[in-house]
Amino acid sequence: MAQHDPLIIRILASLGFNTTKLRWRFYQMERRAKQAREGGALPGALHWLRYEHKICRRCGAVNDRETKRCHRCGRRIPGMIEYRISRVLGLMMPDQAPVVCTLFLTVMVLVYGVGLLLDGFGIRAMLAPSSDTLRRLGAYSNQFSGGGAIWRMLSMGLVHGGLMHIGFNAFALTQIGPIVENALGRKRMLVLITACQICAAYASLVWYTQVSPRGFLTVGASGWVFGLIGFGAAYFHRTGEHMFRNVLLQWAMYSVLFGMLLGANNAAHIGGMAAGALLSGIPSGRGFSRNERDPAWDFAFWICVGLWVTTIGFMARSIVA
Repeated sequence: MAQHDPLIIRILASLGFNTTKLRWRFYQMERRAKQAREGGALPGALHWLRYEHKICRRCGAVNDRETKRCHRCGRRIPGMIEYRISRVLGLMMPDQAPVVCTLFLTVMVLVYGVGLLLDGFGIRAMLAPSSDTLRRLGAYSNQFSGGGAIWRMLSMGLVHGGLMHIGFNAFALTQIGPIVENALGRKRMLVLITACQICAAYASLVWYTQVSPRGFLTVGASGWVFGLIGFGAAYFHRTGEHMFRNVLLQWAMYSVLFGMLLGANNAAHIGGMAAGALLSGIPSGRGFSRNERDPAWDFAFWICVGLWVTTIGFMARSIVA
């Protein structure tokens, strides 16, 4: 046992452990640190910054730096500056990461935080925000059933009525969302969420104004989360991926029971789930593969981006008014 070995290695060796692999790891770490000090070497994850070629994110083909279209799959390849920026961002958010789910979860938490600021931090504000605060944030109700506040049909899916409410929806989203998004891709995931949220809001309006007329004030992401469940269950049933289908059906059962216990807006749940199941039957090229390009879905994606940006703008105006 060498005297210059790190203390942890000497202790383990004295206890009879085989420290050969650990010594090798320490040696590699010291060598990389020395190279970085002497030659300004980049960390291993950033070595590609010195390369003079670009790698296609879709098929992995190596292309020259001047190439604008991948020679293998034909996908557009950005210029070197844009390419390197996107690669750096990709280290923080890998290609398979559920970006849309993460973005919606972040916005939901931010909106919940704004609600606490409006109500004043306290146990009551955390567990049950005031009706006035929920309306300012973007809740949907029969007071806004006319054409003056259509944006609330989307904004209600970002607002939550307390810590338990957002906690359950956030947990459900982290369990369900990545399964669906990794199957569909980011663009179609946004279209799915948008469509399911609109249908959930419309189902609420119909139920509380036509079927069972009474005043209502509704918030929460559970409508479009149920839409993800409906889509995923139908989609994975058709593709034969029964493990994913069963997981989603179990979540549907848990969510319905949770909603019944809390007196949740089951009209929104049913509307969102039905919309998701119906969307799973819309053909898309050769299927809903995340790598399949479809101009119709791409167009719908940009429409949905515009709708959400507009909605957030109206929410901001309502909050500061």
